[in-house]
Amino acid sequence: MPRLCELNPGICLTTEEKAPENLSQGKKNFSQGKKNLSQGKKNLSQDRKNLCQGKKNLSQGKKNLNQGKKNTSQDKKILNQDKKNISEDKKNLSQGKENLSQGKENLSQVKRNLSQDRKNLSQGKKNLSQGKKNTSQDKKNLSG
Repeated sequence: MPRLCELNPGICLTTEEKAPENLSQGKKNFSQGKKNLSQGKKNLSQDRKNLCQGKKNLSQGKKNLNQGKKNTSQDKKILNQDKKNISEDKKNLSQGKENLSQGKENLSQVKRNLSQDRKNLSQGKKNLSQGKKNTSQDKKNLSG
């Protein structure tokens, strides 16, 4: 039985006939492989640099985080002291209000006392005037 290649010579190529084509394709593949390998090496080198930079960034990030924690702790202490100060200020304000109220009451009492003292002074002047008149009348009565 004849082979298909013999009946139609354009259909089949022998291994020898395919060899130049395979060799050419192999060279292309090899060349592309070398390029890919070279690019892979460059990528690996860049990845190593990126990894190193990433480690530095991570280390700096940890330092920043620790500093942030210290700052937060200090801020909490300051906040607590501020709260204590506000509480003390509120007590002082309340005491100041009580003192002001007492001062107002005292001032009102002083004003009442002053008013009474003026009345007493006025009455004392009247009494003094009447006493002078009485003394003058007594002198007249004694001499007369």
